Amino acid sequence: MLEEKIQNDLTEAIKSKDSKRANTLRGIKSAFTEFKTAPKGNRNPEDSDLLKILQKMAKQRKETGDLYIENGRRDLAEEEYFEYNIISEYLPKMLSESEITEIAKKTISDLNASSMKDIGKVIGAINKAYAGQVEGSVVAKVVKDLLK
Repeated sequence: MLEEKIQNDLTEAIKSKDSKRANTLRGIKSAFTEFKTAPKGNRNPEDSDLLKILQKMAKQRKETGDLYIENGRRDLAEEEYFEYNIISEYLPKMLSESEITEIAKKTISDLNASSMKDIGKVIGAINKAYAGQVEGSVVAKVVKDLLK
């Protein structure tokens, strides 16, 4: 589904002669192909597998863009941020810390978690249920604060 959407958007970008967008989408397709053809790759990946690839790509572009800004290379940073924005179009909306707090409270209650030794179980359940929508470090911080 996700892969088809990206292919359709690539075709549309090529037809409309939007070469920057088309190149970014080609990069995404290339990353998917690498994943599928790797020695331990999954020939028929789920959308959740592909989302992880997109998240990694987006994070790389953002960090690289930030480094370019720090080093006074705004021209290169703009390229990275442009690609970041294209990749982000295919990622689900990230949940805010307050939304994660509400989810964590419910998960703690559902799992009858009561102490820090349950932290892994709670974090794992949230990360699995909301894959692609939560940042692991935020989940860990919120759960840790709630289980203190």
